[in-house]
Amino acid sequence: SILDRIMIWQKAIWDPWIFTWYNPSWEEKKQVVLQHLRLSIKYKTESRAVVEFRKFIGSYIKWMDNASSLRVKLMQTKIYKEVEGILNKV
Repeated sequence: SILDRIMIWQKAIWDPWIFTWYNPSWEEKKQVVLQHLRLSIKYKTESRAVVEFRKFIGSYIKWMDNASSLRVKLMQTKIYKEVEGILNKV
């Protein structure tokens, strides 16, 4: 039903790894995060894409021990290179 599809979609938005049969490494997850942001930049201005991307970043990093401090840093970013730099330091 349409309701089932909506519920699955919502779960996938907040748990991007729900359909994986294994636990991806941080490097694999980081590449997905950066690809998501690059695709967004392709269709929007960079600054707008980065700002809008902030609402998704929590679901990508919530499993990490330092998620809270990392989220604070990422919420202050304005360009792709800043996001990439922060994620590369993890």
